Amino acid sequence: MHHRLTSILLGLLLSAQLLRSFALVREEYKLAREIIISISISIIMTTLAFWAAPKCGASFLTTTTTATASTRRSQAARRHLTTTVRNMVGTTKPAKSPALLPHSPLGRTTPFTPTTTTTLNGGRRWYTNHNTTTTATPGLSSLDVLKPEWTTPKQEGDHVPNVLFLCRVRVPNSAEENPFEWDYFTSRGLFAGKRCVVFALPGAFTPTCSTSHVPNFEAAFDEILELGVDQVYCLSVNDAFVMRQWGLHLGLTEDPTTGQFQKVQLLPDGAALFTRGMGMSTVWDYERGFGERSWRYSMVVNDCVIEKLFVEPGRAHNSGPDPLTVSDAEPMLEYLRDCDSDDECY
Repeated sequence: MHHRLTSILLGLLLSAQLLRSFALVREEYKLAREIIISISISIIMTTLAFWAAPKCGASFLTTTTTATASTRRSQAARRHLTTTVRNMVGTTKPAKSPALLPHSPLGRTTPFTPTTTTTLNGGRRWYTNHNTTTTATPGLSSLDVLKPEWTTPKQEGDHVPNVLFLCRVRVPNSAEENPFEWDYFTSRGLFAGKRCVVFALPGAFTPTCSTSHVPNFEAAFDEILELGVDQVYCLSVNDAFVMRQWGLHLGLTEDPTTGQFQKVQLLPDGAALFTRGMGMSTVWDYERGFGERSWRYSMVVNDCVIEKLFVEPGRAHNSGPDPLTVSDAEPMLEYLRDCDSDDECY
């Protein structure tokens, strides 16, 4: 009788363990079935062993040991299954990765503070900061796309490039708020059969160009025409809108019928076509940030042929100095005066 009561009690304990294991893996049906079968077999084998054992204590010890091992296997299987399912559905938290700062223009992943000195070497920049030196990887620059012929200056006796200049001209008798329309001019149309002075500069509204170069030629305009020149043009790699506003800012007198300026006329070489054709394309990227512009020069164009060319010395990309010596109005006047005195220039 005692053995039977012990067996019933053991069966109840094992049943409780079975229900607990089933509850723990209630959503993992496949593994649950395997666990149920395993525990059922354990119950049957334990019961048989209990009735066959000569001593109740030995039988109970064997049953307890088997149940404990089964429970451990069940818990290990449940943990493995739970981890697998979570990984499959993405509920497991990802491993924490070190936080990286967004890449700066220097390609750094650490905080960058303002620099103290900057040196150049072979097109790469070294930023000195707090006694450390960081090499910046330069991005694509305008220098990387320039063709050799765009930076090889033409010589005296060469023809000037024949390109289109896209300009804004005033519409006669227009009552519109913006009485201008687009018109095209070609180099040949401007220079063919004429003797013209052209001076080119890096940019509108820049200091030297605004305070000296244009004003000096504007002041010398009348004398230049008296020395056998038909027209004076100022060329810059800027669009027509900027060039007109710059002329108004400089106080140049505008022709009310054409919208052109009455003395020095401003030529917008917005796409740098003429500048490239002249071989005067120059880039200022990290220096001033101009991008592609024209090197400073002046010339006499006689029937589309370069009669005389004055190019400022020290021509270089990202040039720090901005010289205005040989291309200014006075050297041009001296040349024209000499030509006028001996009639041998053209």
